[in-house]
Amino acid sequence: MKLRGKRSAPSRVFALLTKRNIIIASCSLAGAGLIAFIIWLITYVSLPPVQPQPTYNFPDPPPLSSNTPSPTTSADPTQIPPTLTPEPEKIYQILFAVRDKQRLTDSLIVANVNCTDKTVDIVNIPRDTRVESANRDNKKINVAYAANGIDGMKKELSELIGFEPHYYVVMNSQCIADLVDLIGGIDFEIPVNMNYDDPTQDLSIHFRKGMTHLTGEDAVLMLRYRDSYGDLGRINTQQNFIKAYAKQALTIENITDLPQFVNIINDKNNLDTNLTLGNLAAFALELRSIDTQSDITAHTIPTTDAMIGGRSYQIADTEKTREIIRDVFGG
Repeated sequence: MKLRGKRSAPSRVFALLTKRNIIIASCSLAGAGLIAFIIWLITYVSLPPVQPQPTYNFPDPPPLSSNTPSPTTSADPTQIPPTLTPEPEKIYQILFAVRDKQRLTDSLIVANVNCTDKTVDIVNIPRDTRVESANRDNKKINVAYAANGIDGMKKELSELIGFEPHYYVVMNSQCIADLVDLIGGIDFEIPVNMNYDDPTQDLSIHFRKGMTHLTGEDAVLMLRYRDSYGDLGRINTQQNFIKAYAKQALTIENITDLPQFVNIINDKNNLDTNLTLGNLAAFALELRSIDTQSDITAHTIPTTDAMIGGRSYQIADTEKTREIIRDVFGG
């Protein structure tokens, strides 16, 4: 049996030096990574250019009656100082859509993202909303992207909301699943029992009402469900899910998990957008302090049911839609 002798003094010194070198190298590598991260933030993370506020194509209100008294003017008008050009507020109109394998957009949202006031207003457009100008038999808005791409969808959308958003993000369901898994899944209050099977769409949705921890795949299935409460019920669930996801995702722990985020967003099969990676990261950093309960508000275009040409449609209420759009985007 060999006896284990003590290491010589030179050996111990060499071992200590080796450990020290490893620690120094590790610290240096970490420091270099931090510096690279800061350079990346400074160089690539920036908001997109601020575009002019939307110009609505809605009809103007009727002129005032001739009997309406004119505003009084002062006999000694106050001298008005020269007009100063204010710095533009960081306000962005962004179209968000989720498409399926047939490129139909089952979820369609126009958001007013105010990075100055740290608020987000979202307006949902029901998937079956009819667009009269659509040059096809099926005039539902959810067919626009599949039929004519992003430009065609924005043009048809402008008929409903009065303007075309400057920026857009169109993602598929796999992108949503990956983004949910990236933050470790999400705890969400499912509003109703969900039981639905459709082999033709490869759908098998089974969830019980109540708080549930959802994986990415679970979240996609839950968001697609509309069997017992229709499209408006699904929209309400989607709006609540957006708030829940934002609350969990906009934490410093998740915002700094950028490499995987980059991999997901860089997959062109998953995402179609005219925003850069830096833009998307900048929005996350700008809005990281947002209160998801009070600073995110949700609206839905009001519609009524109609059967036209053997298809079920939602017909937008023009007057009420105009009020919502002016309230959300006209500020």
